[in-house]
Amino acid sequence: MCLAIVTTELTDFSQLATSIKNAWDDNPHGAGFAFTNKGNTIILKGYTDCDALITALKSKMKRNKGQFLIHLRYASAGDMSLENCHPFKSGEYAVIHNGTMSKYVVKDSPDSDTKNFCSTIESLPNGWSDSRGYRKLVEEQIGTSKVALLGNGKVTLLNEKAWIYDEGTYYSNDYYKESVKRFTNTLLPTVGWKVQCSGCYNLVPYSSVDRWGYCEKCNEEFLKEIY
Repeated sequence: MCLAIVTTELTDFSQLATSIKNAWDDNPHGAGFAFTNKGNTIILKGYTDCDALITALKSKMKRNKGQFLIHLRYASAGDMSLENCHPFKSGEYAVIHNGTMSKYVVKDSPDSDTKNFCSTIESLPNGWSDSRGYRKLVEEQIGTSKVALLGNGKVTLLNEKAWIYDEGTYYSNDYYKESVKRFTNTLLPTVGWKVQCSGCYNLVPYSSVDRWGYCEKCNEEFLKEIY
């Protein structure tokens, strides 16, 4: 399983960063996050360096006070690739998922079950997460999996009772605890990858970004901010 995280106004960033560091080695197949900026849902993903992810999160959380979706992937279906990193865009929503939805796993397909699931729910009407009936219908499709949606500036948790709420933050499972380890040596292939720059959001070659996730053009401005 992966680790899905949902922040609230009570989330302490220092504790969040520690949780991400605790879980990173056991969920090494690409990370990402989503947030709302000026009414738009922004998705940044493809992070393969823990410090880069945390630095990007810190920068965006300072400027955007709404809830964040954060995801650290452990590949259970589909290729290890940028395309299979969470969050996914599905209609008006950013989506993260923890678990494996067997009915959406396609044998020998490069696509993950979550990517296939997100393609399916795109056909639902706008605002469907506000409907108790639609939420129940989708929860029946995902089984015991945990799914979080961010759309129109608010978060919806599917199978909410299965999430762990710990001091202001929701976690899909307990990999964020220092004492819980999966131990894996699986390395993430990065040849040919493209990632989104943490500054301009453009898709750029993985080799062209610095360890903070910034392209060369944005790096100079970023350095001005931190020094």
